[in-house]
Amino acid sequence: MQAAEEDAAFLEEHGYVLQWLRRDPLIYTVLAERAGETTKLEWVVDSDFRFFPTIPDETFGYVLHPADLATNKVAAAYGRREPRYTEADFRRVDSDPPIDPAATMKRLREILSEAETFVTRMPTGQAGLLFLKDGHVVQPDPARLEDYQTHAGQRRGQWPTSAEISSAMLDRYKTPPTP
Repeated sequence: MQAAEEDAAFLEEHGYVLQWLRRDPLIYTVLAERAGETTKLEWVVDSDFRFFPTIPDETFGYVLHPADLATNKVAAAYGRREPRYTEADFRRVDSDPPIDPAATMKRLREILSEAETFVTRMPTGQAGLLFLKDGHVVQPDPARLEDYQTHAGQRRGQWPTSAEISSAMLDRYKTPPTP
């Protein structure tokens, strides 16, 4: 991934020592260390498949809709070759109450079993759709699919647009608008 390699070169030029943990086509991971401080950096290839437009955000400009964020998290999880957290990693998380790794893993196995049961009950033709009830994303009852609206994602994503956004973008790039 070109961005990871370029960023790594920049970090090394500025005195960071890098230890590559992963260099796969879809995810690059490195530990960057300088002056006794270490941080982990990851670069990932993102999908251009989205269900909903992004949401304006004061801090980040735009953020993914929660349904698209959840989809990305699931994709990241199934793309991993190994568990992300060891028990020691769980113990370092400052939370109240403290995270119980055994209970977390037990619940994860329960959730995966529930998901498998759900998936086997769903008709094949409904794969990849979101189900809406009163405008909210829900997990449907496979026996009552007619009670829901369906919503398909699309390639090239969805991006918010308006005359103001288009005008600002054109102004930024000094491109005359097309009628």
